Amino acid sequence: MLSEGVAVYAGMELIADSSHMPIRTFCSAFHQAGALPRISQSLDYLGHIRNLENYYAAGCFVKFLIERYGAPTFGQLYPTADFVTVYGKSVEALEAEWIADLEANPVALDFAPWRSRDGSCKP
Repeated sequence: MLSEGVAVYAGMELIADSSHMPIRTFCSAFHQAGALPRISQSLDYLGHIRNLENYYAAGCFVKFLIERYGAPTFGQLYPTADFVTVYGKSVEALEAEWIADLEANPVALDFAPWRSRDGSCKP
């Protein structure tokens, strides 16, 4: 999750001034639709065509960690994935902080997020 999240986060930062939807908007829409993947769960990363929502959720989570706790601290996490040692909190607790941040600072969407019958946000 961390390596895929870093890749998405870094790529999205490089194109931040483009017309591409920011990952924060993507994750806010998925959360508003009740379909944001939980990064604390075991998610598949089988390519962006199959699991785009997982990649973007990981990227959003990495962005949250870097913005909240700083890049140097994230740099300590990346090689070990030891959330408790680095942040003093479990991945589940950090995920709860991230979700609370999404709820406290929702992105105003110019579209209505929706879910399909299978529970995904895919058409």
